[in-house]
Amino acid sequence: MAQEFTLRIAGHVAEFAPQGQAEFRLPADGRPVAQALRDMGLKKEMLQVLLVGGKRVAPDYIPAEGDVVILVAPAGGG
Repeated sequence: MAQEFTLRIAGHVAEFAPQGQAEFRLPADGRPVAQALRDMGLKKEMLQVLLVGGKRVAPDYIPAEGDVVILVAPAGGG
């Protein structure tokens, strides 16, 4: 069985994800989170806040098997 991590997209960013999904199982293959998200078609501007285990991580974080990475939508102004 391939190693995987879970990506959860919180807030309006899910609108820009494939099929508007909010949760994905992705391979934990040594790619940084930013690369995995770019491969999904999400723009780097969406990579404002990434959390793993409740702690903020950088876009170059390399997820491990079983990690749950949460992408939080950037705050909008109005």
